[in-house]
Amino acid sequence: MKVAEKSNIQYIERMLSVDEVAENLNCSVYTVYRRLKSGELGGFRDGGTWKIPTSDYTRYVSNKKAYQGTYPLL
Repeated sequence: MKVAEKSNIQYIERMLSVDEVAENLNCSVYTVYRRLKSGELGGFRDGGTWKIPTSDYTRYVSNKKAYQGTYPLL
C-alpha cells in the first residue's frame, strides 16, 4: 500500500483494483488497462496486478467529469 505523510501523520491510501475502477466508471477492464498504459490514469503494478490509488482515480474522474458527464467519486 502507498504510505503518505501529511502534517506528521501517516495514513495508508486505499488501492482500487482494475475491476473496481471499471465497475465505477461503467466501462470494460480493457478500457481501464488502456488508460493505465497510456498514463491517463495513474497506477502501478504490484507483481502482476495493477493497483490504482484512490487519489489517482479521483484526479482522473475530476479531469474527465467536465467533458463526459459525471462519474462516482470514492
